[in-house]
Amino acid sequence: MILAPGAPALRDGVQPVFDAIGHRTVWLDPAGDGSRLKVVLNNSPALLVEGMAPRAKDAALALDAAGDHATSLPLTEAPLRRWSTAIEPGHGGDDVAAAVSAVRRAASAP
Repeated sequence: MILAPGAPALRDGVQPVFDAIGHRTVWLDPAGDGSRLKVVLNNSPALLVEGMAPRAKDAALALDAAGDHATSLPLTEAPLRRWSTAIEPGHGGDDVAAAVSAVRRAASAP
């Protein structure tokens, strides 16, 4: 899926390129809608598979945006709290296996 922001006058010129690289194009107006939709779409895997959470950027952006609108995302907050035990000691850039090991070590510590 292609998330395509941009002026309507430009759409016909770029649509053939989007058709070649994606199955569907979603045109987004006004400016900023693409970024907002990307955050929502990238937050969804955090809810389904916590493997995205060690890097945490999009999930944290989703929480910030929700807070700006007086909305809570408890299913996003929960994995971020758990993954913070891996992120804080420096495993935020590691692969998922290293982060899982860090979380397990922290959970079994006295």
